[in-house]
Amino acid sequence: MQDLRNSAQLLGNVGEEVKSGTTERGVWASFSLATNETWKDADGDKQNRTEWHKIACFGKTAELAIAYISKGDRVLLEGRIRSNSYTDKEGVSRVKNFIEANKLVFLTQSKKEDAKAASTIDDEIPF
Repeated sequence: MQDLRNSAQLLGNVGEEVKSGTTERGVWASFSLATNETWKDADGDKQNRTEWHKIACFGKTAELAIAYISKGDRVLLEGRIRSNSYTDKEGVSRVKNFIEANKLVFLTQSKKEDAKAASTIDDEIPF
């Protein structure tokens, strides 16, 4: 059974072009992912909320993100919640949370086919 402690699965649309670079960990990529929630309120009116998530990935996952993700693409990802502590310009300690993706499933058909040809991405959605 999969260990679900500190795990995340998100299905959403990429909100920006992928940013990338290299560090001591190797290649990295980051982008934002919008997830939408729709419900009806007590009056029966449809409500919608969009949550934005900062996504980071490293290594082979980052290489795939750089090569195949574009703004607007629909993506399913699995990963874990991470945080970085830092001190801002005013000297205040802050924490930044993000999702470190270790698996990407491309749901835009042409991207899915291209990425599958270049990797061993699972074709099955895990839920």
